[in-house]
Amino acid sequence: MPLSVYELQEEFHKEFNFLKVEFYALPPVRKQRNKTFNKDKDEATANVTPVREIELNISPNSTVAETKQYLMDKLGIKALIFRKSGSLWIETSLSDSWTLQKQNEVGEELSDNNH
Repeated sequence: MPLSVYELQEEFHKEFNFLKVEFYALPPVRKQRNKTFNKDKDEATANVTPVREIELNISPNSTVAETKQYLMDKLGIKALIFRKSGSLWIETSLSDSWTLQKQNEVGEELSDNNH
């Protein structure tokens, strides 16, 4: 049975507890993203094709940039990856060269330090 976008997001978050992935049918508008990101999530992913029965191999040693490109190549949809920082989710665009494992470790450290 094919995974939905939501199920793929859940699986990613289970693997990387302090990261999350969001998908967009079209590139987000940078100046509006922070204002409309959560509110328009359903609308933003409404036209995304459900994930087909394909094997996704996302390695903890892949960089954020590699992972986003991999998802684009495999699924044909744009992705953004966010790291937990206390109670906030921060886009990882300035640290796209870090591995998912490093991003997740930093997210854990930042979240632990804020509790």
